[in-house]
Parts: sequence; structure tokens; C-alpha cells
Amino acid sequence: AKTVTITFNKNGATSQTPNGGSASTATTVNSSCTIAATYNGVAQASTCNVTSPKITASTNTPTVVGYSTSASGTSSSWNQSTAKAVSSNATYYAITKKDAKTITITFNKNGASSVSDTSKSCTIAATYNGTAQASSCNATAPTITRSGYTIIGYNTSVSSTTNNSSYNTSSKVLTLNSSNTGDTWYAVTSKAVTITFNKNGASSIGATSRSCTMYNTNTSCSITSPTITASSNTPTVIGWSTAADTHSNQWSQNTAKSVSANDTYYAQTSKA
Repeated sequence: AKTVTITFNKNGATSQTPNGGSASTATTVNSSCTIAATYNGVAQASTCNVTSPKITASTNTPTVVGYSTSASGTSSSWNQSTAKAVSSNATYYAITKKDAKTITITFNKNGASSVSDTSKSCTIAATYNGTAQASSCNATAPTITRSGYTIIGYNTSVSSTTNNSSYNTSSKVLTLNSSNTGDTWYAVTSKAVTITFNKNGASSIGATSRSCTMYNTNTSCSITSPTITASSNTPTVIGWSTAADTHSNQWSQNTAKSVSANDTYYAQTSKA
């Protein structure tokens, strides 16, 4: 008689359960069969049957593929819990996998003139045999174009004023993970507006300039005008005006106003 022994290696799986046996977390389990002896000129059979164990996959690679003669295999040559005719001793390795994940996102120009592409994808590669899958993949984000504005980067909120740390503004590489699937990434751009204040004969003013920043689709931002301290010659404060000699109030002192472009305002004071 001839005994054939098949060694089954769990190869990153959690356990193997031999046919008719109990789950084993050992690295290998063996299953054997016997090719019966023959006598008096009768040819001996060439094979006997072994049933492969049931594989319990790990959380890293939770899908059972089967068994392969290669530890680095990615496909099955022998399904789990299946009888197979064997003729010689051999070692089979459990094959388990975690499928590849493709992450697709869209881009919104969010006030910019353009973004060079409206969607991008990257793929987290499949892993096998207990190897942990990567948590992220990289995509090259599209170029943002907006004349006269500072390009800050991308973020996942339409109202963002800062760049998301997942986006490298130098390399334009955006690092994505599974939670980003289906996300929209918004271009973030800004433009500073500075208003210069001229005391124009007043004794003093609270500030000589003030600035604010417009972001994304906003067409204005808010600045509060400084306080005017009038001189004794013209002790009555009128307000602020874009011309030195208008003698009228276009912007009251210490008042918020929406502005969209750099400008100069002049203090207006009078004496009746």
C-alpha cells in the first residue's frame, strides 16, 4: 500500500478545519489517504482521494479563494472542503484575499475660472494571504486657474478657506482613502482687498489701512472703517469718502462695509 500525505498551510488565514475534524490554528494540518496494495499482477491504482480543509480567513484578507501549490498564489487550484485525487505528497497553501478598491472623486471649480479635470480615480491594490491592505491611494489633482487670485488648494467643503492636509500643493498629489469615495473636492482660492484710509486734515484716525479676504465664490468681504478724530479747525466728523474734497459721507466711521476692490477713503470733517 502507498500512503499519500497532503500538507495544508494556513498561509495567513486564521485557521483550517480538516474534513471531519476541528478548527486548527496551527500553521499546517495534514490529510492522508492510502492507495491499496495489489497482488498477483493486478495494477495498483495511481491515486486516492483527500478532502481539503475548510479555511477561515483573517480580517486582513477576508475572502477565501481556495488552495494553491504556491504560497504567493492569488488563484485556486483546489477549492476548500473539496475532495481531490492525489498521487504523491505535496503542500498546498490557503489563498485568501481582500479585493481592490477604486476611489472616484469629483472636482468643483468653486469660483475659479477652471479646473483641468472634473473627476479622478485611484485604486488601492488587492492584497492576499493575510497581508493588510493599504489604507490609501494617490491621485493627481487637476490644475486650478484663477487670474488675480491666490490658489490655496482643495478641500471637501464648498466654504473652506484652507487647504486640506491630504492635498500636497507642490506635487499636486491628493491622498485618498475609502471614506472619500464619491466626495466632491472644491477649489479654494482667495483675493485680499485693502482699503487705505487718509486722515485728510483730521487730527488722527484709528487705522491707516484695513484688509479682508474674498474666498471662492464670494464677490466681497467686510471691513470696518476706523474712527476719525477731528481737528479743532474742523471739529465735526462727517465720515469717509473716496475723494479728498467731497465733504460728504460715503462710509460712516466705525461701520462695517462690503468691499470688493482696493480703494482709498478720505476722512471728511467740517466746521459750520
